[in-house]
Amino acid sequence: SIDCGVEESYLDNPTGIWFKPDKEFISTGENHETLPEYQSENEQYGKRYKTLRSFPNGAKNCYTLTLNHAHNNSFHIRASFGYGNYDRKNQPPQFDLYLGVNYWATVNSRSNLCYEIIHVFPADTEYMCLVNTDSGTPFFFSSMEIRSDEQNSIRLEKIKKNSNFKLNESSYSSQLNFFFSNFEFESS
Repeated sequence: SIDCGVEESYLDNPTGIWFKPDKEFISTGENHETLPEYQSENEQYGKRYKTLRSFPNGAKNCYTLTLNHAHNNSFHIRASFGYGNYDRKNQPPQFDLYLGVNYWATVNSRSNLCYEIIHVFPADTEYMCLVNTDSGTPFFFSSMEIRSDEQNSIRLEKIKKNSNFKLNESSYSSQLNFFFSNFEFESS
């Protein structure tokens, strides 16, 4: 997992997830802290919305994601965005998010939000890009989590087998952080 804008790796105790700084995956942008009144006290989100990386320069800024044995395998990707009025302009930007050359979503960052997708990596390296749409700059990124689809399926089956409850859509989404355990990235 990657926490954009932090300087050092850390274990997020409420979620049990290890987060790495994003500087190993991108060489552009600037680190910022969100304003305290916008930082979530919800333990489910941990520290993810306290920092971010903004991109005041360039029309397109890409993270290089190199994963072991990713070629032709599917991964669950969660990209989180929390503007938090870090620039004190109270004007959250809108921008596009791409995986490789494929459009994923338009990010409208009025509040903390995340986008999730199941994506098949065409190679062991893939690029996640933020693209300026001339709807406010600089655009920004808060955190990213990537898990193999197989890891999520195995954990879900173990929980179903060892518990007295059934997961429905609402409990599945609330339990998703539990499934997102540490996954190793390679630095490029």
